[in-house]
Parts: sequence; C-alpha cells; structure tokens
Amino acid sequence: MQAMQAVDPQLRQARSHDNTQLIGLARAAPMQGGIRVFADRAPDFFALADLQGDSQVLVVEEQGEIVASLTISKRLETWFGEPRSMLHVGDMRVLPRRRAKGMARLLAMRWFDDLAETGVDGGGFEIMHDNRNALGLLKLFEERPDLRPSELGQAKIYQVLPLWKHRVDKTLDYRKATASDASALADLLQQSYEDYNGHPQFTPDSLNELMQQHPSFTWNDIWLAEKRGKLLACAGFWDQKSVRRTVVETFSSSIHVIAASLRLVRPILGLPEIPRPGQALSYGFVRFPAHLPGERAALGSLCRHLLNEVRKTRKYQFVWFSFHSQDPMQGVLDGLVKLSMPIKLFHCSPVKRKAEWSREPLLERTPYVDFSLV
Repeated sequence: MQAMQAVDPQLRQARSHDNTQLIGLARAAPMQGGIRVFADRAPDFFALADLQGDSQVLVVEEQGEIVASLTISKRLETWFGEPRSMLHVGDMRVLPRRRAKGMARLLAMRWFDDLAETGVDGGGFEIMHDNRNALGLLKLFEERPDLRPSELGQAKIYQVLPLWKHRVDKTLDYRKATASDASALADLLQQSYEDYNGHPQFTPDSLNELMQQHPSFTWNDIWLAEKRGKLLACAGFWDQKSVRRTVVETFSSSIHVIAASLRLVRPILGLPEIPRPGQALSYGFVRFPAHLPGERAALGSLCRHLLNEVRKTRKYQFVWFSFHSQDPMQGVLDGLVKLSMPIKLFHCSPVKRKAEWSREPLLERTPYVDFSLV
C-alpha cells in the first residue's frame, strides 16, 4: 500500500465558508488559568474582526482542516500628532495538537511581510505577561533585520466588581449621549488624548461612523457628565455578547470553592448570577474614558455612576477598564474593588521608516489603550 505523502500546511485568507471551523478553533484553544475559558464567536466569527478595523483573518489549513488563525487589522491612528497607518495583529489561535509545529511562526512571518511590503507606517501587538509561548515568538524578529521592534511598556486590564452602590458627585448631571453630541464629544476626546500616542482620530464624522458599525455599541451606550450644560467627561459601556462571549470551561479547585460560596450569598448581596462550567461570563468594556483638562474627578464620578447603573441590572460580574501603566487617568479607579491582568505592549516599524519614528522616544507620550478591540 502506497504511503500517504505529507502535505505542507497552506496559509491563506479566510473566507465566509470558514466561519464554522473558525468558531470551532476558538473553542478548541482555551485560555489557561484558575478559570479555564474559551471564546465563543458564534454565530459570526468575522463580526469582531470587522469592528477591529480594515481586517483580514488568516488561516493555516492542513488537508481541509483549519489548524491556526490570526487577525491583522489596519487602522489610522495619531502618533506624535500625525496620522499613521498601523497594522495590528492579534487573536492568534493554534489547535493544541498542532502547537510547536511551526504554525505560529508561519502566521507571524506573514504579518512581518505585510509590515515590510504594504507601505504602512508601523504595527502593534499585545502579549499577556505570562504567555511564554507568545513571548518566545519575539525571537523571530532576529530573522527580520528590515523590521524594528520596540517595547511600549505595560498596560493593565482592570476587572472592576460592581459590588455595591458608589457615591457620586451630585453637582454633576449624568445622561446618555445622542447623535447631537458628536461635535462636543469629539472635541472632548481630542483634548483628553491630545498628548497620547496611538489613539484614533476623533472627529464628529468618525464618531458617527463608529456608532453605526454595530448595534452593540451606539450613542446610547456612552455616558456623559455635565455641569451647567458643559460637557466634562465621558465613558462608553460596550457589552460584546452579540459578537463574542467568554465561556467557562472548568474552575480550579480553589476557584470552585469561591464560586460555590458566592452562589450562597448572591441573593443577600444582590450579586449577578455566578457562571457554572459551560456558561458565559457576563461583563462589559469601558471605552473612550475621557475628561477635560483638570476634570479627572468628574470622570471618576462618571465611572462610579456607570458602575451603579451596571449594578442595577444584576447582569454583569465585572466591568473591564484598560489603561497603560503610565496613564494618569487610571487614578479614576482608586478605591474600587478590582482585579488586574498585566499586558506587554509592542510596536514595530519598517527600518526604512526609521527616521519617522526617531524624532521622540515612543514612550515620551502615553500609549492609548483600548482592549475592547483585542
């Protein structure tokens, strides 16, 4: 009997008919930890990628089976006050049985090629601080002298627990935004992030376009804080369950005991449902937190108002905030009950564009962080 010939893995762009396999791949590649979870991207794997920018999903296929995937998103961002085209990469997944088989390398090298050859100004990616496999991929840059990687320090995802009602500044008025707020909101965001690197371009037109991208995040999902009619602060709340959910697969023994105890006291404390294995966590992302110069206290009060509104629903276990470690805005979370996950940030640019990136140190300005898109 003739032996079967080995077939080299094929790297290609994903198509709509790959949807079911990509959803299965996300489920088959869970995140490890005290709570083992997987991403449920049903019914449309591509929905989140479409929200991340001008995106393409790459897949590695072996004999008709998708064994790895990666999302590359092109975005227009502001760096040092100038517009720059950036290629962000993330959401890399490899079937557990195909890890250490060169799949991640194949995907990473494709991103390197796009960075070097498509005319973009640079790129970015994020890695969990304890993800040794992903951090090991940084060695691949040694094979690409045409690219220049740089560390952008560390950011944190904060998981704030809405356990009780918070005091807020009663001299402020709190309300939901409408389309008529586009100009004032764009001006507020631009002022707040003027000295940051990597933020979107905030204009009335860009905000109106953003609010029409998906029904899960609209004007009605942005909270405003005003004083005598003047807009002082804003913060959006994005529930992404229609595009992705984080499903609990298993608890460690210690987490299982904690979860069982919380279920007993949940009715007394007014807590949301505690998920069991097979059920999704319930959370939302705070997006575009911003304040006028000198009005950080207004943003802090607005965030507490938002948490109070979230708590009323008894639906969400926590609310996610994300800030760079050198961002003074993270001070609005002081005094709140929260957990945190550190994330390492990286920047990369073609060497031929070195002069454009050498005018100031990259960390001379605080990096803008929005992990709702990661």
